[in-house]
Amino acid sequence: GTNITYNETYKGRIKLYLNNATLRLENVTLGDSGVYIVDITLFRPLSTASAEVRLEVYTTLSKPIITVTSSPTIEGDNVTMTCSYDEGIDPTFSWHRGSQLIDCSNQRYQCQSTSSSLTITSVRPSEGGFYSCSVENPVSSETSDPKELLVYYGPNTPNVTINAELCGGEELSSSYCVEVGSPIKLNCEADSFPKSNYTWWANSSDVVSYNNFVHIMKSEFTDAGIYICIASNNYTTITRSSPSLSLLVYKRVLP
Repeated sequence: GTNITYNETYKGRIKLYLNNATLRLENVTLGDSGVYIVDITLFRPLSTASAEVRLEVYTTLSKPIITVTSSPTIEGDNVTMTCSYDEGIDPTFSWHRGSQLIDCSNQRYQCQSTSSSLTITSVRPSEGGFYSCSVENPVSSETSDPKELLVYYGPNTPNVTINAELCGGEELSSSYCVEVGSPIKLNCEADSFPKSNYTWWANSSDVVSYNNFVHIMKSEFTDAGIYICIASNNYTTITRSSPSLSLLVYKRVLP
């Protein structure tokens, strides 16, 4: 028989079949990765040859989780999400927003298939939503649970409406006229997330409402004045005022 000497690292895990020059390695470990070389010598006639093969051993990847660097995230911030996993080696990474694959060639995104992070520069409200990351190697692939990215923004400049006509028409006046005793309805809307807080001021000194509306069931002459709606967002700390609205209350004079 032929005496074969094995390195202690492989003892009990390796089999060599001389009839066809096959090497069988069992219960492989990460340490078995590397280049394997076979040298062959023929005696009749005398000749030699060699060949090599690279063995890569992988472990299966665990399910990743996403962490976000900044919370809450405000419009215009740079936000970084990190895809972390506990087990496995040599993954490639990919990111999705909903069902859409993130294109890392887009200049708005900083990401690579070999990097665990995704950075969005100067984030926009439209980029909020549910993100997921996937890790993959030749023997496994796993995807994280969706992680919601909330992007706080606003308020934008408030838009004010009133149930009244301009005094004398648009070309003659910028004030609105309401007959005394008639109801007055002022509404204010400012796009914001979370929703805006509202304050209505009359004549720059009197707070008339902490809602986005002012409803006066029966107008009086003292209701005339300059009205302004102020919208604010506690998260973005932005406050914006509407253009002032001039309201006149008149009494119809019968002939």
